[in-house]
Amino acid sequence: MTRAALILLLSFLLSCNGIGGVAQPPSPLSLDASYFQAYGQLDHQLMMLRDVQRMQAYRMAILGHPEVFRGKVVLDVGCGTGVLSVWAAQAGARKVHAVEARFVARGNS
Repeated sequence: MTRAALILLLSFLLSCNGIGGVAQPPSPLSLDASYFQAYGQLDHQLMMLRDVQRMQAYRMAILGHPEVFRGKVVLDVGCGTGVLSVWAAQAGARKVHAVEARFVARGNS
């Protein structure tokens, strides 16, 4: 089952109004908003950064294959904290564009 299908199923199940309630499938727009809302939360970003296995896997996937990044232009859309973008630069990317629309990327002003 894909991540999108799982999110759709969970959202559908959570929309039931108690026992015997009638569930209405969520609209795709509300799913998108929920998905991006979750990733835009600082605590969610911190949880991912603290996941040692996840971070080691990403780090090794990038830094362990510099030939994929060397001299390339990398676009990291939805970069969150930007850690993958930093590793792409360390792996030899010529230029890295880290794009994040959520508040995680904004300053603390």
